[in-house]
Amino acid sequence: MTKKLHKMYPFNNPNRRLLGFILVVHVVLIALNALWMSPTLDEPAHVVAGISHLRMGDFSLYRVNPPLVRAVASVPVLLAGYEMDFPKVLNDQFSRNEFRLGEEFVSQNGRRVLWLITLGRWACIPFSLLGAITCYLWGRDLYGRSSGLFACSLWCFSPMVLGHAALLTPDAPAAALGMLACYTFWLWLKQPNWQRTITTGIILGLAELSKTTLILFYPLWPVLWLIYRWNERKTMTLRRWQNEGIMLASRMLIGLYVINVGYLGTGSFVPLKEFEFRSEMLGAVGDQSNSGNRFKEYLAE
Repeated sequence: MTKKLHKMYPFNNPNRRLLGFILVVHVVLIALNALWMSPTLDEPAHVVAGISHLRMGDFSLYRVNPPLVRAVASVPVLLAGYEMDFPKVLNDQFSRNEFRLGEEFVSQNGRRVLWLITLGRWACIPFSLLGAITCYLWGRDLYGRSSGLFACSLWCFSPMVLGHAALLTPDAPAAALGMLACYTFWLWLKQPNWQRTITTGIILGLAELSKTTLILFYPLWPVLWLIYRWNERKTMTLRRWQNEGIMLASRMLIGLYVINVGYLGTGSFVPLKEFEFRSEMLGAVGDQSNSGNRFKEYLAE
């Protein structure tokens, strides 16, 4: 009878009740932080950029990071209503116009901007909740439910997490999505199949849409796969190497597809030589402003 009750009412289990309590407290702490803390310097810029993504399909503002988090944060702002006059042309290759427009957003909305920023912050709380649940699942899978609860508590009550998760910036969401991507990749390593391949590819794409630095997953995961399988090399057949290699490549391609969907196909299939960079690594050779494209002369027809 007790086992049937646990199946019908899963939170009747003490561990699950404790997990639910930890998650509720975590959400309340973030929500209160988001309400009490004044906006940071870049949050209005994130909101303005997110609005431009959703309303105009323009991704030129705040292009140093992908659009997922600020787009999510801007949804309640659009629903609540705001005052903002966007210029007709936003697509400036190198200018950081989002900060200027963020200042105009604050000026035009006055004190109401505090409420709009709070709404945007609350919209990003599910990202941190996702990180907490991932900590629980990974800890549970490794060492049992108690370890899962401990790992979840470390996330939920970390001052760093509570501070960043209360903002509408991409740091905490990227940490959560990056961890979820690594967790699903670990599950695939334990039991590779096409269902997990597709799931991991989608999550990889979402993680890449949260922050640029997670591009490291693309070169890192093949290396980790080889290291993980090296101890099993004596039992690995050629067919198994091929199958898993195809799954790994497919996962990467699915991730790239999700990234392109996130950008609404903007810039897809544009030749590398047509991009303009402002970067010491990627800019034109010998250009003191570090702008241009060092690949242009090599890729020219």
